[in-house]
Amino acid sequence: MTSPLSSARERTFAILLSAFCMYIVVTSLYFVPHFDVQQWAPNDLPSSYDHSSQNKTEEEDSSPLDELIHQTKTPSLRTLLSLLKDHAPTETFREKLKDTEAERARCQRYGLLYNRMRKKRRRVFWGSIIADDSWHTIAAHAAEAYGLYHTVALVESNTTLQLTPRDLRFPPDSLNRNVLQSGIFGPNSKVSVDLYVDDPGGLVDQTLSGLLREQLQRELILQRWKQNGMKQNDIGIVSDVDEMFSRDFLLAAMTCDIPKFRPGQDCRSPKMVAKALVFESSPECVADEKNWMHPDMILGECLDTIGDSTLHKPGEREYKNGTLGDRKEGYGKHENDYAMMPNTTMFPLWKPVDFRSARGGNMFVDRWVGRVNGYTGYHLHNFFESIPVLRKKYQTYGHANPDALEMPLGEIHEDLHLTINCVTQRTNLKEHYKHKAGGFEGIAGSKPLLFEHSDYRSLRNHELREMVLEDEAKFGRF
Repeated sequence: MTSPLSSARERTFAILLSAFCMYIVVTSLYFVPHFDVQQWAPNDLPSSYDHSSQNKTEEEDSSPLDELIHQTKTPSLRTLLSLLKDHAPTETFREKLKDTEAERARCQRYGLLYNRMRKKRRRVFWGSIIADDSWHTIAAHAAEAYGLYHTVALVESNTTLQLTPRDLRFPPDSLNRNVLQSGIFGPNSKVSVDLYVDDPGGLVDQTLSGLLREQLQRELILQRWKQNGMKQNDIGIVSDVDEMFSRDFLLAAMTCDIPKFRPGQDCRSPKMVAKALVFESSPECVADEKNWMHPDMILGECLDTIGDSTLHKPGEREYKNGTLGDRKEGYGKHENDYAMMPNTTMFPLWKPVDFRSARGGNMFVDRWVGRVNGYTGYHLHNFFESIPVLRKKYQTYGHANPDALEMPLGEIHEDLHLTINCVTQRTNLKEHYKHKAGGFEGIAGSKPLLFEHSDYRSLRNHELREMVLEDEAKFGRF
């Protein structure tokens, strides 16, 4: 027979043991790092492996942006990163809306209505492949979208599009990764870098073309969006890092009454496309007769795995038994190209590849007085930190030039004509696209926020001129 004293001791011990177990569970929730990344091998899509963390807390992050600024030797980039550090616009995706004249006027600029019944902004999920993208473009993009992206889903691969191995720039716990996740996109934006592993055994699948490999990498973006809770009334943007909507248009898309963002879409032509102003390598080198038609945004209701797949039957695609890659002819490859899906009234959902390769949407422009057909986005093209990195890009990207490391710079690609003539102040005679007279100050309409600082523009233009002249002394002029 158990004594009352023994029973009391057992009860006390049980209580203490239970409390200790609860302490272990609670502390585990707070102190164990959260690794949250996916990794694909093209021969076995998809597989999962956890290798990255979400945003770090202030206690874990000892100012990685300051460390990057300290390590940066280039004056223009050091200036830009310092500007980014102090850049904090007040608008966020979490804020409640008020019926103000500012919101109404913003909608009117783009030919849209303002719905006073809307109380909160729509959430925006952005995704991109990231590789050798310059901190010039990363910083400018982060500043433009500061506080507005709910999710920033980046994907880095261990190979180039030409199937050659590459060293990762943003591995876990690296300074580059820590800067991305330090709050440069805003204090509440969820920033991740997912790793696309191409053939871990070291034998690259030669059957995959460079552009198809790029498309498969982008599939990880949608998985991250879904994991982060994307809903049908959210907005998705897939772009390159150097492509961005203007901050003003992003706010309009998050706020205004937009027909393509109303519920009940047939998803035939769901894209909202930017009219993007093109900068070539420098804020002062602006293309005068060339527009860019990216980035693109689509409502979550029309996105694969987010929208209703029972209502929107899939079309045929060109890879993996018709499930991945570009759309086939007759299945929406072109805007009115659904010949193989007769009598369809609710069209297939859109994958990340479709943002760039499939047609179906409208270009939106700024209609402000004095800004007829004004720009709603920017393309910061070739803002690399050195000419060797620029040459490597042209040797290894989708439409590669195998001689890019040795030929005169201007012969590599026609886009470089504008850069060279702009920074050296030569004539426009050999340019495929002419640069704008007056440079940055000659732009009518919105401009990238960080480019408004003249010190940065002057430094970048001077450095680029010196780099071009040094390269020409070695490889010759075009």
